[in-house]
Amino acid sequence: MIKKTAVIFESFEGKIRPPSWEALTCAVELSNGDTDEIQLILLGEKLEALAQEISEKGGRNVIAIETGNGGFYNSARYKSILTGLFREQGVTHICLAGTTQGLDYAPGLAIRMDAACLTGVEGVFDAGDRLGYVRSIHGGKIVERLSVAAPLTVIVTQPGTFKPFSDSNSAQGTVDLRADSGEESTIRNIEIKQVQKESSALAEASIIVSAGRGFKEEENLDLIRQLSTVFTKSAVAGSRPLCDLGWLEYSQQVGVTGAMVAPNLYLACGISGAAQHISGMRNAGFIVAINIDPKAAIFNYSDVCIVEDLTTFIPTVIETFEKLKAI
Repeated sequence: MIKKTAVIFESFEGKIRPPSWEALTCAVELSNGDTDEIQLILLGEKLEALAQEISEKGGRNVIAIETGNGGFYNSARYKSILTGLFREQGVTHICLAGTTQGLDYAPGLAIRMDAACLTGVEGVFDAGDRLGYVRSIHGGKIVERLSVAAPLTVIVTQPGTFKPFSDSNSAQGTVDLRADSGEESTIRNIEIKQVQKESSALAEASIIVSAGRGFKEEENLDLIRQLSTVFTKSAVAGSRPLCDLGWLEYSQQVGVTGAMVAPNLYLACGISGAAQHISGMRNAGFIVAINIDPKAAIFNYSDVCIVEDLTTFIPTVIETFEKLKAI
């Protein structure tokens, strides 16, 4: 059976979100270079230029649907529009990125389509008579390989795990601009408020010292700040739980819903290694992880793994550096 795959692109403030190109890579891997048909979908407002960009870079046909409502994301409207479109096209796979927006509407879309829904997908493989999928579970400690028997699968990719699509040999596809034909939504968008925050300079830092839930008390974070001062051009960061607790600013968060960083050195202190955090720092040049749990998932991605208590190890490192400076 010829598989027909749809890739839903996401835009924000007039730009395509980078994880969408990773979702297209997933779709291409699903096809395995065979006779699959890949259709690219874009929803929003004032889409003509963005749709042209996608068709040129993606080399495939694009359906761009003007949703009205001031271009605001509206989960109910999105699910209504996409359900009608995909039933018309008879797709077998729907790929989208695991952003906050994608994770919001993907399960509801799957329910409407009577489809399976897989989130956090990190890879695909041939499982014999059907496709197989790879994803991390239990905080990244276990890698799961599974297949799906359903005739339609909604695949939500884990940002940072697929390479962004790039093919210089792609021929430009066509662009089909359409108006919203979905049902009237019961959700009304009013405005988007941006959080006021200071830059944490994570993008410019050569060395990032990052803290996780291994720090049991907020006052222990002073150790991270002291360790950061040992290095030049360094910055302090952390995982989402610490930001949710208010111990660090959200501008210091690394991960899917935070910053994507690629420093020369990443020091992961007390970080378990959840997939959401790994996606934000996996492109670092060299990763050193310190964790009291020898089975911490972060060790699977680290160049140096140190099993030790943070309150013992970090002061020792700082003391050693001070002695070396005095020589």
